[in-house]
Amino acid sequence: MQAAQIFEIRKKRDFGAVVGDTFVYFRKHFKPLLRANIIIAGPFMLLAAIYTSLAQVNIFEMRTDSSYFSTVMLNSIISNLFMMLAMVLVIAVVHAYVKIDLNGINNNEEIRTETVWQGVKTGIWKSLGIILLWVVCFALLAAAFGLVFYTLGAVFFGFMIFISIFFLIYLFFRFSFVFPAGLLDDYSVLDSFTRSWQISYGYFWNNFGIGILFSILIAMVSGFAAIPSTIFTVVSAMHGADAEVNPIWKFIVIAIQTVGTFVALLGYILPYLAYILQYYSAVEKAEGTGLLQRIENLTLSTEDKHNWGEETY
Repeated sequence: MQAAQIFEIRKKRDFGAVVGDTFVYFRKHFKPLLRANIIIAGPFMLLAAIYTSLAQVNIFEMRTDSSYFSTVMLNSIISNLFMMLAMVLVIAVVHAYVKIDLNGINNNEEIRTETVWQGVKTGIWKSLGIILLWVVCFALLAAAFGLVFYTLGAVFFGFMIFISIFFLIYLFFRFSFVFPAGLLDDYSVLDSFTRSWQISYGYFWNNFGIGILFSILIAMVSGFAAIPSTIFTVVSAMHGADAEVNPIWKFIVIAIQTVGTFVALLGYILPYLAYILQYYSAVEKAEGTGLLQRIENLTLSTEDKHNWGEETY
């Protein structure tokens, strides 16, 4: 039996166990999980990393002509577009992979990218639906803020912004389980939000801690990759805005920044895995579905053992 099959996803865990088991699961499924993400989401991740690097390097050149700012803006828009597509695919890939592993669809063999792709084609639309609902909610909230600003003035608007930051953080981490609920347990888009709200009660700080911890890890990778760009900024500033930059040095900076951004985007696999484990930990505590399944499997195993050796005709 493959070692990865021993890992129990439906299990109650405390915060430390969720974080530790996230790395355990990632290590056991490192090659097939990483391969699926690189093949399916990798092209968009690479394009996002390239355009992000181009935008940052162009900013660091400190030019002031209008065409320069147009180029930076265009690169930023394109990079954000590819970034959004890459994140949608990473979400779909990670949850499709875990669903295959959870249901034993791989028949004790290494999960193939082709099998994951079949799940992605189904889950990507639900992922987009969930993200679209998020966007609609934020758009309505922004419209409400605009109305407050127009009717009650800037002072009350500033106070509302301050309060709303904490409210949005609370909502974000209460809805951290929408993707596991929708993509793993097959809830509809609206029901995924309802399910997340119900199951995440009492888990706000756990979800908040997961988000902060893995955000720091990803930021460290991004920050390390940005060191050449920082050096590039200093060199450009020392030589002035009109100075020509060595194209070889510029290419090296863009290449290093691209690789670092690409690795950082792959790092988002970890928090999605962590929220899946936290989701099933909360489900197990509330409903005990994993325990019932283990009891059922134990009963079947016992019956098979009792029936072994009986004469059949």
